[in-house]
Amino acid sequence: MEDTLYGHAAAWAANRGLGDGMKRLALMVCAIAFVTAACGCAKSPAAGGFVAAGKPTAASSPRTPDPALVSAVNAFGFDLLGRRDGTNPGAVTVISPVSVHAALAMAANGADGPTLAEMRKTLHLDSMKEADSNLAYADLISWLTSKTDVQLDIANSLWLDKGFPAKQDFLTTDARYFGAELRTLELHEPSGPKTINEWVKKNTGGRIDQIVADKVPDLAVLELLNATYFKADWETPFEHDATHKEPFHLLDGSTADVDMLTGTESWAHVMNADYEAIALPYAGGVASMIVVQTSPLSSRGAGAPELTADQFEQLRSQLQTVTLAEGSLMLPKVELEWTGELADDLKALGMPMAFDGGKAGFSRLTDVKPAWIGAVTHKTYLRVDEKGTEAAAATKVEMMAGSAMADPPFQMVVDSPYLIAVVDSQSGAVLFLATIRDPRGK
Repeated sequence: MEDTLYGHAAAWAANRGLGDGMKRLALMVCAIAFVTAACGCAKSPAAGGFVAAGKPTAASSPRTPDPALVSAVNAFGFDLLGRRDGTNPGAVTVISPVSVHAALAMAANGADGPTLAEMRKTLHLDSMKEADSNLAYADLISWLTSKTDVQLDIANSLWLDKGFPAKQDFLTTDARYFGAELRTLELHEPSGPKTINEWVKKNTGGRIDQIVADKVPDLAVLELLNATYFKADWETPFEHDATHKEPFHLLDGSTADVDMLTGTESWAHVMNADYEAIALPYAGGVASMIVVQTSPLSSRGAGAPELTADQFEQLRSQLQTVTLAEGSLMLPKVELEWTGELADDLKALGMPMAFDGGKAGFSRLTDVKPAWIGAVTHKTYLRVDEKGTEAAAATKVEMMAGSAMADPPFQMVVDSPYLIAVVDSQSGAVLFLATIRDPRGK
């Protein structure tokens, strides 16, 4: 076993082109791994193939999700949406709170100390014990994916650089509670990103075909992926013939003609001094689309509504209890794709330490130091038309490890007038001094 572990770490260091110092570190890590593996605490996964796959561990029949976890996911989602809208006014933002939250929750299972505390607080999980939130995630995923009247698929996966010494407890936890597949591969070879992107495309109904760049960063060692796909028909479809052009008012005061879905039906509808909302049920009644706009009664103007998770929950509760009322609706027909790099947003929301190679703590993921999150990428697709809704999301958390704090090789290009000095090393006396304005001597 000792030879195997040393071999894995040494091969990983060599394949990554690490210097002698990092090679020695890898071997030291391997020595630690050997001792802990003897106790059944940690070992590197076997190379090649899926080590763990399938549905997360939960009750035999799906249990109602823990309200505390649902509240955490929603609160995080509105935090993230508010942050994106606040820093990108006028831009379209499409996010999947479940997708981003799940990917970061998987990463948090490898964090420790202040890094873990920051991550759990940002994810609104700090009021739950970690064991409880993990089990709640198993229930939530099982509950959501058990629906029969709509198509809702959630898949998680861990893609580990071949030979990198990740801890088995971390891998097992994400497999058990998130149903995360684990695959080791040559992450930095062209086949690595290609294989990961094929998985993403398969698990998002073909709507998202790339989440990992063709070349991953040199220090990337693990890609944590979530893919979420939703497709459902309206309970009452909109008539194609009723769709027509109507002006849509933009933030700058101008208008643009857009296709509007148009219908008259009995819907759950509420309006107060701030917001107007409507719930559009999907076939089977197991899901709905809630559309919220700024109320015509509001003094805020016609800008995009700014809601907190609590405000949204109040509207949702009202829509569940209000008597259905007949009314007409015009709703833009849309097909959108969105991509966001979320690192800056997540730092601003309260978890900067996880992205700092000098401060991040991920000792439950690996003994290699430093280890940190290099990037969080989120891609989404949304289509709303006469028939129903199709939506897809993919989230990538890219874990880095290695010489994070080493200064990069500098490059000096002397391509403008310069000075030279010939100096005596002992005394510091300048022996020759010159300003070169034209190297040709002119």
